[in-house]
Amino acid sequence: MQIRSPPWGKVSINFSVRNLMDDVLLEELGQLVKQSGISPSQLEVEVTESALVHDLFAAKQALERIRGCGIQVSIDDFGTGFSSFEYLRHLPITGLKIDRAFVEGLEQDERARKLMACLIDVGHALDLQVTAEGVETQGQHRILQELGCEQAQGFLYSKALPVEELLAWHHERERLLRLGDPLAIKHR
Repeated sequence: MQIRSPPWGKVSINFSVRNLMDDVLLEELGQLVKQSGISPSQLEVEVTESALVHDLFAAKQALERIRGCGIQVSIDDFGTGFSSFEYLRHLPITGLKIDRAFVEGLEQDERARKLMACLIDVGHALDLQVTAEGVETQGQHRILQELGCEQAQGFLYSKALPVEELLAWHHERERLLRLGDPLAIKHR
């Protein structure tokens, strides 16, 4: 595992149920953060709702270990898994990543916008950082901004990139922003 401090803020790592319950991996993650000199707050572990369902008590303990290292924790694909919001009160999480299924209809469907607004409000009510996944159009981006969503990810901005390409993309985006290019968010 390679960890280095990203110039844009945060790096996210997806954890499966197996990863979350792997004591050796959790220990190694904490050690790597200490050895690399990266600020733990620049690292985020994403866990799907379904990973929490298997054993909520064990999941909570694992998340507490991760948070104890100062690493951020988000619930990924929020809204499509575990049907109860009860666990949100008890888990030491810092963010929600709202699943793309809730983003797809934003431009055409009033009910989709209302549901997204509720999901964003739930996150904010719990002092969580909210990210919308699967953003593909400028219209979706604009609506999410209007609804108060802090972060978004999706093909509108960029496809998944290897580290070297990501760094080049970031530098080009920063250059375009300095020039005042309103489309700097778009990957070219």
